[in-house]
Amino acid sequence: MIFKIKSEDKAAFLNRMEKQGETISSRQIKDNDLEHYFEVEINNPKQLETAKAILKKSPKINTLSEMEKKKLTKDALKEMVRQELQGALLEKKKIKDDKKKQLDENQLNESVLLAGLATLLGVGGTLVAALVSDLRKAKTKEEKAAVLRGAADAINQKMTGGM
Repeated sequence: MIFKIKSEDKAAFLNRMEKQGETISSRQIKDNDLEHYFEVEINNPKQLETAKAILKKSPKINTLSEMEKKKLTKDALKEMVRQELQGALLEKKKIKDDKKKQLDENQLNESVLLAGLATLLGVGGTLVAALVSDLRKAKTKEEKAAVLRGAADAINQKMTGGM
């Protein structure tokens, strides 16, 4: 873990770490004098615990940020975003498939209902076949409603014309 601490607090931080028996080597420290902070990289779990305790107990030691290694953070973020997008796409596909399945079931139910109605009324299979074909071509509810109205009119004409 990398800690960014103001340069003016460097001595206080290092002294407190040393008092706790955890010395920080010069390889762990990277100074940035232009921006007035230094970075200390701590990988040892015991040193990390001590550093966190010191920074928590010493609010005058101004920590600019505490972050994981940048590459790990970017990779973890990429993976998290990828998983979220994948989940959203799967959910969208499921909803789309469910709607398509429902439409297919509705069309089948309408076809069976109309076939039964046509058979009961004796208007013939050709009307039913044409009606089923027209219903499958209709995309919107309005188009389907128009097809059903047309079928109802055709059935009504057959019924009144035949009587």
